[in-house]
Amino acid sequence: MTPVRMDNKGRLVIPRPVREALNLRAGDVFVVEAEPEGDVFRVARARNPFDVMAEYAIREFEAGRTTDLRDYAARKGYVINDDGTVSRQVVAGSREGSGEAGATGGADH
Repeated sequence: MTPVRMDNKGRLVIPRPVREALNLRAGDVFVVEAEPEGDVFRVARARNPFDVMAEYAIREFEAGRTTDLRDYAARKGYVINDDGTVSRQVVAGSREGSGEAGATGGADH
């Protein structure tokens, strides 16, 4: 343990060896929790949940366990158009989009 002193503005300096060992940088956000006894408090790095998900996604991609969105959509019967819109694939010989009654599931009123 390394002793640190709080200044008159309530700031503590985390010793350089600790900052380097934990890869702490200026701008990192922390949460502080006081123990009920009053003499102990904990400081923990706050983690943005989106950062955690992004790191997971990157690891999955690098491990080859991801699927291209267009391939996935095609397997499910959809097409992602170049403008980003999604369309249902029409299979040759299907009634969908043929103009026949009931082809879209709606009734003609």
